[in-house]
Amino acid sequence: MTALIAVGCYRESGEDVLPVTATRITNDVRDQLPTGKESSGRIGDYLLSNAQIMAVVNGSVDGSTRDHYLAQSGGAVLDFTTVTLGADRRFRSFDDDGLHLLTQTVNMSRNTPIGYERIEIVRDGESNAALRLTGYVYDADGSLAASGVSVDSRGRVNGVQVQTTYSLPDRRGDDPGFTGDEDGNRTGGNDLPDELGVVNENDNVRFMIVTTQVVNNSGSELPIFTVNDVMVHDNQGLSPFVPYPDWGHEVPEVDERQQRYAYPHYVQLIPTAQFTAAYTIFDDLTGVVMAEQETLPEERLSYTYVGRSALPTGTLAPGAQYTYIRKMAAFNNTTPLGVNNAAILELGHQPPASSPMHQIGGLSFVLGSRSAPGGRWTLSYINQSVSYFNGQAYVPLEAGRTYPYAGELSMPSNARLVQLPAGQIAFSAEPINNEPFYTELVTEASRDDEGNIITDEDNNVVTQENPIIITAGEQRNLPAIQVAENTHVSLGLNLATTNQRELLGRTTFTKADGSLDFTLGLLPRVNDGNKVLLTITRELTTFIPLGTYNVYMSHGPLHNVNMATVTAQENVDDDGNSSFAADPSVLSYEMAPVIEFPGYFAADFDSRTTLDRIGLMEAGDSIAHGFAEDLDVIFFPDTDVVSPTELLFRTQGILFGAFDTQDNENDVDSLFDEIIATRATATLGRDTEGPWGRFALLSLPREDQQTDIIVPPFERTPNAYFDSVRDQIPGALIQVVRPRNTDQTEGGYFTALATRAGLPLDQPIPVNSPVFEATAGSGSATRAVDFDLLQVLAGNRYDEYLLTRADWFNLLESGTFKPATGGSSAGRLRDLPMGAVRTWVAVENTAHRDNDLVEFWTNAAAGRSFVSNGPLIEADVNGASFGQDTNVSGNQVTLNLKITAAPWIPVREVRVIVNGVAQDVNVALSNEGTVRFDGQVTLELDGSRRHWIVVEAGAAMSELANPTPAAEPGVYGIVQPGHLPLAFGNPIFVQN
Repeated sequence: MTALIAVGCYRESGEDVLPVTATRITNDVRDQLPTGKESSGRIGDYLLSNAQIMAVVNGSVDGSTRDHYLAQSGGAVLDFTTVTLGADRRFRSFDDDGLHLLTQTVNMSRNTPIGYERIEIVRDGESNAALRLTGYVYDADGSLAASGVSVDSRGRVNGVQVQTTYSLPDRRGDDPGFTGDEDGNRTGGNDLPDELGVVNENDNVRFMIVTTQVVNNSGSELPIFTVNDVMVHDNQGLSPFVPYPDWGHEVPEVDERQQRYAYPHYVQLIPTAQFTAAYTIFDDLTGVVMAEQETLPEERLSYTYVGRSALPTGTLAPGAQYTYIRKMAAFNNTTPLGVNNAAILELGHQPPASSPMHQIGGLSFVLGSRSAPGGRWTLSYINQSVSYFNGQAYVPLEAGRTYPYAGELSMPSNARLVQLPAGQIAFSAEPINNEPFYTELVTEASRDDEGNIITDEDNNVVTQENPIIITAGEQRNLPAIQVAENTHVSLGLNLATTNQRELLGRTTFTKADGSLDFTLGLLPRVNDGNKVLLTITRELTTFIPLGTYNVYMSHGPLHNVNMATVTAQENVDDDGNSSFAADPSVLSYEMAPVIEFPGYFAADFDSRTTLDRIGLMEAGDSIAHGFAEDLDVIFFPDTDVVSPTELLFRTQGILFGAFDTQDNENDVDSLFDEIIATRATATLGRDTEGPWGRFALLSLPREDQQTDIIVPPFERTPNAYFDSVRDQIPGALIQVVRPRNTDQTEGGYFTALATRAGLPLDQPIPVNSPVFEATAGSGSATRAVDFDLLQVLAGNRYDEYLLTRADWFNLLESGTFKPATGGSSAGRLRDLPMGAVRTWVAVENTAHRDNDLVEFWTNAAAGRSFVSNGPLIEADVNGASFGQDTNVSGNQVTLNLKITAAPWIPVREVRVIVNGVAQDVNVALSNEGTVRFDGQVTLELDGSRRHWIVVEAGAAMSELANPTPAAEPGVYGIVQPGHLPLAFGNPIFVQN
């Protein structure tokens, strides 16, 4: 039965306002669940939403195993998003969840989690809906038991009970600090003047009120000093900002801290990618929280703890309880300063007299960055004019310490307005392509006692350097502060074919002197290690620092790479006036393919967007990148989401318009003539023993066939998952992604099989191993090997490639053929170019518009394909090519082989493997032109059997075995950074 609470209102303007709702998700209402990069909600979870934010709570509190990143995560917030009003006038998730998980623990540790065993929907007044959770403290690591605490057989601390309430008010809210007049305007709290620009109820900052009570009924004093939230997130997706002495953007190492924990007024998580919400937590009853952060770089995980302010020496007395009431804000399209302003407003209700929140002023400023493409800045207090909480009391900031209080991860392009406690501040900044900046002073016009500007005898304004001091109740307007020294100038880029048909392409910038100590943009618009810009160009304008650059334009492996040189410099005219410009100011490229390669469609079989756990590019940008890389088919196997690719594709098609100068068909969506979009998704497998790996679901029904696809959750075993997929999505292809992934969070399927079988992880699974033949033991005959496709090459991870290659060869020797695929997004930044690794699938129908892809997916499933990051392979025996069979007589066979590559792509070696053994073949490669080899190769067949033949071309095997650093010289190494040229085909089968 679906429980539903709705509290609504109707504005006089006629605009519908979403009621505050709480519901348990059933099949009938599952379309209300948010999607997005971190979305994890499913049927059985609880949804809490209003017109501003939406939270999904893990409904698995009945003892079932569905833990996310933490033990005992039943009752945890899985998704926390903002809400938008759709075109259909329905409020829905903005799909900007950026958290893996938000839940509660004690003692600022993930090893002492709070596990919930009951969730109920309650009404909290007439204008609130709430979820009330009850549970216990668990001793996951035994630390509490080691301290003498009584723990039961399930790991629960005896005598301790916990209750947490997630509550959402309506638009005007009825939280304790809110008072309003008859029109709903806020009153009370700090009387900040209107000119300070305080945010109001209509600003894009939304709060969920969370209350947790921990009660000690044990009769014993317990070593529990606080209750806290823990936000688990991608350490490259959200960046914490802790406004506290010595913290700020950087979390100091424990041995470098003056005290173990920070006690800030709030903690922020600032997103580093587009379409990801930002988060703030603060306690507006006490005005202070305690904070800590733990990072696991090898797993790309961070644990940000925000708790009830306490000293770590505290204990919970018998009969006592901790009550922790805080507000959690999710926001989008709002700067971190906007949320700072909102937090200031909330924290200003009844601040202690000793709190800096008691005296608030305003600051308006502009930071000049000379068109630098990004950076970060921090505003800090620098002397004893302000106090901070040290865990026991407010104390003045000590001399020599800095107190970072506000900051952003990007350089502002316009004026900023922020509310601050009174005191003296300094600005620091790290603009890209510049030295770090710091100032405590600003240059301002001198004024007399009456406030008039003072001028000299020549009527020039007299200036002086002044400290930056915030005064309570006043707004300080600063002159522009120039934080960058290096000027950047604009450069236009354009690309077309030789007959002026417009294209998209990828540009790569390098310093002409060979150095790479600059960047032209921040992620996700997209650079490689802050050194090389990779972006889409179609009448694009970018900014470059002064210097001379080589600019490379590419459009996939069938085109040559065009290079031009540009210089950004200062020019001085005859009158001594200086200006800055690029010469030339616009680079216009013309390109045409140097290789004709009919009969194939190219696709990236592992291209991920920001909807995925590790994706870095927006889906719309990825569609443009697909065209820029000359892909034919595009799909995004993102984690746990079936994105509306075809809808996004149509939007991009209309946005780009026609590419033909003479558009006789009047195709405003002529992108449909260039590339085909289809749908995909991916699932991460996990059980109590750890990860099972990643499985992509391909060949999903088109949106005109089936708009809503139910992706089955991963069940107890991969075998059961395979059965569920084929039962619920007939015709879907299951691809094993990165089977030898060693990531501890995601894992690899073959790594998981080897681990559970006790096999060495650095060796291939043996021929005819029972590991692949194992069934689930539940009546199903489905084996562990009954997937459809195997990703053998994942980006530039050649260590994984060689081991997966050996696994694949052993499968083939066992008589099992799983077609090999390749994809680019292996997670490293250097793999970011979409289509860097692509799978070429043989097709007869090469028309893009209205192609149903039936032939494409049929041939992909049959292995009629080869994988490449540059070289092209054509091979056959008696006309039978990749994935096909032929019969021959005798113990010799003739392989017809052609290796082609654009001039910028090196091919140094060709290998022909027969039944897992490389044969000694004479393939004389040409270093000139595009055809590197075109001839016949004689192969020896050992015995009578079904033989298999695999062709590889590109870098030498010795280079693949030692790819660190994987740096190919020349143009290839610039356009495909971090990659070595490699291509390999699916096997040709020969029966003699």
